[in-house]
Amino acid sequence: MRKSDQKRLERKLAGLSEAHRKRLYKQAARVRKAAQIKAGRKSTGSNENTRDWQSADESISFEKRSGPAPMLLEDWVLRLLEKEHLDIDETTPDLPAELYLGTVISTGAGRCQLLHEHGLRDAILRPELTVAQRSDLAAGDIVDFSISADGTYIVEQVHPRKTVLSRPDPHDQRLERVIAANVDIAVIVSSVKAPPLNTNLIDRYLLAVERGGITPLICVNKIDLISSGADLSVLESRFFTYKEMGINVIYCSALAGEGIDHLTEDMSGRLSVFVGHSGVGKSSILNAIDPSLTLPIGHLHKKTRKGRHTTAVAALYDLPRNVKIIDTPGVRSFGLWKMSPRELRWYFREFEAFAAQCKFSDCSHTHEPECAVQQAVADGKIQSVRYESYCRILETLAKDK
Repeated sequence: MRKSDQKRLERKLAGLSEAHRKRLYKQAARVRKAAQIKAGRKSTGSNENTRDWQSADESISFEKRSGPAPMLLEDWVLRLLEKEHLDIDETTPDLPAELYLGTVISTGAGRCQLLHEHGLRDAILRPELTVAQRSDLAAGDIVDFSISADGTYIVEQVHPRKTVLSRPDPHDQRLERVIAANVDIAVIVSSVKAPPLNTNLIDRYLLAVERGGITPLICVNKIDLISSGADLSVLESRFFTYKEMGINVIYCSALAGEGIDHLTEDMSGRLSVFVGHSGVGKSSILNAIDPSLTLPIGHLHKKTRKGRHTTAVAALYDLPRNVKIIDTPGVRSFGLWKMSPRELRWYFREFEAFAAQCKFSDCSHTHEPECAVQQAVADGKIQSVRYESYCRILETLAKDK
């Protein structure tokens, strides 16, 4: 970096707020550490496949400095700051005189797509939003944006969210990754088979959904694969507890069109988000709701029979019949953001009627004597599959502490 550029960036750094500087230093420390790890693995000649430290949301090109001296943390900070100002005209005032209202449709590296009264527009983000974009901006966010003299749309600030669906960042569990914001309904899509029904993943989504103030809806897809009435009865018994909890469960087939009208009717007039395991058919359901979408559909892996990712980023679709849906990439696991073991118990609502009868007030319902919840499981009053799901999640939370 030229000395003149370095001095200019140092002046900019000095003029930033303390919170902005802290965010820059934290991000720089993460990027530097990842780059060092990657460089170390290359130097040992390892053939192990490693995760690229440069993620899709942080498309900043850092090259290892030539010579023996490694880059200092301050150097990485300045490079990040330089990247922030590449796309923003320095003459743009800090407080624009005129702001407009928009809804985030999708996000990218330092950019997003907005929907407002004049249609769709691409926009760039202010530096403060770019630094922590993964947690500061998501599909469904309501934002204020300005328009520069050259016609560039710039997101200035994000409105407070009424609801939020989030998870820990897969690459850094200390960071929150917001999946969708301001949604009314979370449609948890599962499949009868191919891939197999995974109620543990459903339970994890239910925890995050209800914690974020969102109404859950379970959509069981691919019922065309059920061959008999007996199989259907078994399937319905798996979802009996969810219905008892007041959760709407809809059975559908994107292939045959069965249940699609029912699902569409329940989502009409509200903003929904589609979540679920890879390969359960989220994109297929969207295509069934609106055939003009023609979203790509993946096929199961031949050996593992697991789904493949076809949706790369979360995106909002404005569909017929007043249906607005945020489609999200499929997952194979779903972490819970900062949930304590004590808090977990209260989200398994069917435990409440029995928990007061436990011998210990702080009973974890796993190993304690005279536990009324464990007894209720043994008596068939609580579904064993739900209790097993609780135990698995509790074990995971204990490991993450």
